Amino acid sequence: MFRKISILSGLAIMAVAISPVRAPAQVTDNCPVTVEQIAYNMTLQIDAGQQLDPNQVFAVGRDASVYCPDRYNAQGLAAGLLLRVYAAAQTPKQKKDILQYVMRAVSLNDLNYDKSKETLIKQPDGSTKPLYTHFRVTGYLEDVIAPAFVKLAASGEDMSALIAPDMTSCPYAQDQQERAANEADFLEDSADGMKPKEITAVADRIKALKKVCTEQNARLTSALGELYKKAATQLISAGNDAQKYRGDLASMPIFEKAAASVERAKPYMQAQLALPDDGTITDIDDIQSHTELQLLQFERFLTRYEIAMTCRKTQGSFIQITDPCPTP
Repeated sequence: MFRKISILSGLAIMAVAISPVRAPAQVTDNCPVTVEQIAYNMTLQIDAGQQLDPNQVFAVGRDASVYCPDRYNAQGLAAGLLLRVYAAAQTPKQKKDILQYVMRAVSLNDLNYDKSKETLIKQPDGSTKPLYTHFRVTGYLEDVIAPAFVKLAASGEDMSALIAPDMTSCPYAQDQQERAANEADFLEDSADGMKPKEITAVADRIKALKKVCTEQNARLTSALGELYKKAATQLISAGNDAQKYRGDLASMPIFEKAAASVERAKPYMQAQLALPDDGTITDIDDIQSHTELQLLQFERFLTRYEIAMTCRKTQGSFIQITDPCPTP
């Protein structure tokens, strides 16, 4: 039984079995002159409900991306087509493989962006219009790609291919590598409610970007600080709930993880406080004020945690029945 899906502005490709993702053979001079028109036409066919085979959609999107790396509008259209197929994928492995192609297209769309090069595409009525994909692709990062990355991490999928820890250069180039900071912000925003082990994949991706996208060091540092604060805050809250409803035996292992997460967060929080007010981050005063307050709260938590743990190590369990140790 087929089921309809809708993604972004389009509708109606069907969730049928998708062939395994395979890279095309060797990349050659196989990029057609009309690649943008071909990809645009496929998009129109999907929107009109005339194209229902995700394998065909995938083939057009993948080939446009792989064979036309220097055509930024082709990359933008490819990203859109591949994201439509992403929703039809039936396993985390398929989704990860497709998302890897998408992220490659997003990178090439930015690296090769040239606003002086206009791409005209023909519409169904015979008229032409210029094609603009760069802004739209940044929207894909926020609306689809970052949440998809987070969901895949939560599914337990190995994320190393998407994290790309061995990158040697920034995958983004425009506006002082602005899209790297955008991606980090979108990932951090999408990580609400994630467990700390799942946040690790998001943090590792931001760290990989931070290593090579040096022009956005301040904003990437800030994103890491916010991410680790989020993880620590979630654990402290979970520990408080466990203490309230289930007692010390349930809460202390959670508080132990919370303390470790706080320690992980502190260096990035200190770096946030040292960020220069040079225009690279908006509302720098708000960020620093918030960070100062949260750092103070975390340091107080760590003090309470050490007191509680020392008590448990030195005061026997029998004594704790009548004279219980404090909780963080």
